Amino acid sequence: MDVSWALVDVADVAESVYKAATLPNLHGKNYLITSESCRISDISLMLNGKEPAGKPSIGYSNALATKELGVQFKPASVPLGQWAQVMEEAAAS
Repeated sequence: MDVSWALVDVADVAESVYKAATLPNLHGKNYLITSESCRISDISLMLNGKEPAGKPSIGYSNALATKELGVQFKPASVPLGQWAQVMEEAAAS
């Protein structure tokens, strides 16, 4: 089944955790740390350096994290494209 999968860049997760731990008055709050949702077939395409066939969707809102933590979440294509580039460079060497 070509289901959608919620994705987030690990750097965005790290920044969110750091800010949640260090910014004042956020103790005990919970945030959805997520970016876009993409179909599995599109994730596979992006991991192989190709354009996705479909458009990403927003399955879960990260609005509270964006507002209170100030994190600007990267589109899923950014970390997937970076991974594809690393793998391409590794294969060439």
